[in-house]
Amino acid sequence: CNNLSDGDEERDVEQIIRSRGFQVETHSVTTEDGYILTVHRIINPESKTKPKRPVILQHGLLGSGIDFIINSPGIGNETSSTVFRDKTVSKNLGFALSIFDYDVWLANSRGNTYGLGHLTLNPNKDKDFWNFSFDEMIEFDLPALIKYVLNITKNCKFMKANYQSNLIVIATLAYIGHSQGNMLMFGLLASQPQYCNIIRPFIALSPVTRMAHLKSPFALVCSNPSFFNYLYRRGGALIPNKRALNCICKKGCKFLLFREFCSTILFLFCGFDQEQLNKERLPTYMSHAPAGTSARNMAHLGQNMHSKKFQKFDYGCEKNLKKYGTDATPVYDLKNVDSKNIALLHSQNDFISDPEDLNFLRKEVKGKFFLDHQVNYSNWNHIDYIWGIVGNSLLVNYLYNRGGAFLRFRNVFNELGEKGCKLFFLKEVCSTVLFLFVGFNSPQLNQTRLPVYVAHTPSGSSSWNLAHFGQNILEKKFRKFDYGYKKNLEKYGTVIPPVYDLKNINSKHIAVLHSRNDWLSDREDLNFLRKELKGKDLEIVISPGFSNTTSTQRAAPEDPSTITSLETRAAGGRDTIAYTYDEFSLSADYILVAQDGNKTCRLWANCING
Repeated sequence: CNNLSDGDEERDVEQIIRSRGFQVETHSVTTEDGYILTVHRIINPESKTKPKRPVILQHGLLGSGIDFIINSPGIGNETSSTVFRDKTVSKNLGFALSIFDYDVWLANSRGNTYGLGHLTLNPNKDKDFWNFSFDEMIEFDLPALIKYVLNITKNCKFMKANYQSNLIVIATLAYIGHSQGNMLMFGLLASQPQYCNIIRPFIALSPVTRMAHLKSPFALVCSNPSFFNYLYRRGGALIPNKRALNCICKKGCKFLLFREFCSTILFLFCGFDQEQLNKERLPTYMSHAPAGTSARNMAHLGQNMHSKKFQKFDYGCEKNLKKYGTDATPVYDLKNVDSKNIALLHSQNDFISDPEDLNFLRKEVKGKFFLDHQVNYSNWNHIDYIWGIVGNSLLVNYLYNRGGAFLRFRNVFNELGEKGCKLFFLKEVCSTVLFLFVGFNSPQLNQTRLPVYVAHTPSGSSSWNLAHFGQNILEKKFRKFDYGYKKNLEKYGTVIPPVYDLKNINSKHIAVLHSRNDWLSDREDLNFLRKELKGKDLEIVISPGFSNTTSTQRAAPEDPSTITSLETRAAGGRDTIAYTYDEFSLSADYILVAQDGNKTCRLWANCING
């Protein structure tokens, strides 16, 4: 299989990551039953953000972690050192998340190309290596992976668990699954519900649990008892000579006729969508997929299609009794899944994740999904989430706008604001929106600086932080976060959130600067602050016309002479110093803006030193 036209066809995960200008770490995760799984961590050398939020990307059936990074060709090579040389790199979910400062881990399930390690068994010689289905992936692979990633990313010990009861939560991570990757996580949350507190958020691309209404011909074959019983008896790898199959497919897909045949087979399994499949990439896709699994895993999926249940492997009455304590096969009880941190992304044309099976999932899961979104494109199919031409643009948009953080997509927001505010009419719109929040003061806003201001603000915050502000506004109190009666009782020892008691502040070294036109710092609220504080030293009243942002968004005056008079008054120990509009605009404004120079820092030194 030499002399291929696209270097990605022969590259492994590490080479592909490096060819896009990223760095990579290769980790080995050992499960409790002895399997050794290779996990790849994407490192963005241009990112300075620390610590980063860890996210696990879990592939679907017959896939591997490479599925999330091969959606576009690279233009670099293994020694490439500049991220973003390839402008299409963000079409790959793994790279896009790394660009947006996530700590990305590409997971691999046992039995695929990167999951062939074992402490004692050889996959080429020992048939026992292949005695697993997705039950073992749920019971062993995911817990080992989560424990490992949390240990590395948080640099702390994650309790080795009695997974039935007392699991100590030290940290959380994000999880994005595709197809079977979602089945694994839903199975884990159902069988070990304590993980609901750890996986935040869980983004399910093409959610799969029960498979009772598959449209794919795949279901007609796999759900036949003769077929899945044969696979169970045969055992071993599902595709014994996978390497040869990959080689034939990638070579064949270079020819137009064979490429059409390959795409048709793919569409029969996943749903037809000609527009979103880049057929020029088929040789690359087929060189890495199918990545392999066990015959028993496919038999297990066939059993579930036949029974129309989301259940564990059926070994027959006698073996079930030994393994499960009952001759009936236990189901994964989705009612145990009590999480509000799950998002579903689905489509009408997905032959694997059917709308009726999705309704079953909605009814069974106890928690409320924070996002339940149907892709607004009628032909969107099962593989468009990872290999669709515009697939990852959609995913990144929803992850950053709805994935649990307020203004996660702030880089794009700031860029649009920066460019838009260079246009005159948009400057007026921007300034009006700003004034609606903080108070109107057109003379004091330097509109020529608006592109700079909005390029750096908003710089982001969590949705919880904004919710906390909303709670305090509604209750008219300065108090801690309200989690609801039950959680408040657990966290605070009372059903009502405690207030921050300002009477505990006994200091005469606090300076208060305020104005009448500040819409966020209201005079009545300021009176409340005055009454609560025990000590008071300096209070500067700016009047009239100043708004919330004026004092920090003005040009500094060339003549700093008025600073001296301000220092003298401040140092004189007067409780309240009232300034006229013009006087303050030439003095305190300058001091608030300037960060260098001895004179401009003296007022704050006087306030601090008393």
